[in-house]
Amino acid sequence: MKMFVVADDFTGANDTGVQFCKKQVTVNVALHWQTHGQSQTADVIVVNTDSRALPAEEAANRVSAVIKAHQHSDLPIYKKTDSTLRGNIGTELEATLHATNRKCVFFCPALPSVGRTIRNGELYINQQRLSKTEFATDPKTPIYSSRIREILATQTALPVVEIPLETLRNGTVSETIRQALAQYPQLITVFDAVTDQDLQQIAEEISQIDAPYIIAGSSGLAAFLPESLYRQSHEALPLLFVVASMSKISDLQANHLLEQKLATAIKVDVEQLLTLKHYNNQLIEQISHQLSSRQNVMLKTDSSPQSRLNITVLCEKLVLDRTQLGERICSKLSDIVVAALTNIENGISGLVLTGGDIALGVARTLRADHYRIGGEIENGVPFGYLPQTALQHIPIITKAGGFGSVTVFEKVIDFIRNTSNKEN
Repeated sequence: MKMFVVADDFTGANDTGVQFCKKQVTVNVALHWQTHGQSQTADVIVVNTDSRALPAEEAANRVSAVIKAHQHSDLPIYKKTDSTLRGNIGTELEATLHATNRKCVFFCPALPSVGRTIRNGELYINQQRLSKTEFATDPKTPIYSSRIREILATQTALPVVEIPLETLRNGTVSETIRQALAQYPQLITVFDAVTDQDLQQIAEEISQIDAPYIIAGSSGLAAFLPESLYRQSHEALPLLFVVASMSKISDLQANHLLEQKLATAIKVDVEQLLTLKHYNNQLIEQISHQLSSRQNVMLKTDSSPQSRLNITVLCEKLVLDRTQLGERICSKLSDIVVAALTNIENGISGLVLTGGDIALGVARTLRADHYRIGGEIENGVPFGYLPQTALQHIPIITKAGGFGSVTVFEKVIDFIRNTSNKEN
């Protein structure tokens, strides 16, 4: 996760989430505020607190609970509010600040694309003051003023500093904010905005502030946030190659990658794999450690001539036939791969599975119900995705043992690197 969004209703959560999705990043929306287990592998996670019409204290408690359950110390947080100022806006902004112990909320609920603008601290709907529109008589959350400062003052004692259009457009925003930050321990800064260009300017100004802050507003401001705030960088992340085939071609491919020093080898002792639990735990730790160190990892079973001869002996020792032995190896390796990648969450840019059994085994361990084809690296070497799994965010390359050129694994690395560069 790179950014956390807290919305006060479901449609607002989706409307804001889609602004990030337009930039080709992954976005997960939690359907219930108490759901804390949604995949952290998404770039942006949105939680709907469903608190717009709640009593103020209950809304504050809910926002605080959600943030504390998800917060990382340096995670950018966007507090989605209604563009017509309905709900517990001041209460929830204050709760967000207190829960994160940050200094300032930068707030702009303007949505110029649908005629919702802010001038001189007042909100207008199609050039009509908010208090003169139908939103003033909303059955659940009526509005009593068009002035943002006045609405906030009924819900929070935090000081409110207004940034008028003139200040925004004449280049003196940073100085105004610097003075306000020096004057107050915590505050809400409210920006005027009447065009999308104003929102873009606000987003740029905020990104230059060197202080712990919360960004808040409608989906309008969210659309203009710098992508560096929420796009996870995959270009430096490593790949995991799992070679469970005894094919000579796979051997050549693996050896080529290792000779080029493009991966670190972790060799699997099959007998220990099947008989020693602590050995499996050691493999998980070793894989996790190497990947966390940003090193490509090659997890490989022994395919030497001697290992082929040992298959019969191992079958007899474990009282298994060859089919059962293969299934057991595949099951253990799949569990290890998934456990290792779960440990490092977002710390991988791609997974390469050589051998049909291991590819299917990993998919089943992840409880995937389908594999979505994305294309191919070269003839017979496709890439795709496992939607609705913990690894849905990364390409998964599958390859039969006897398929592919000697340099196919190198091509995979280039493919992942080029794909990441395009996304970023």
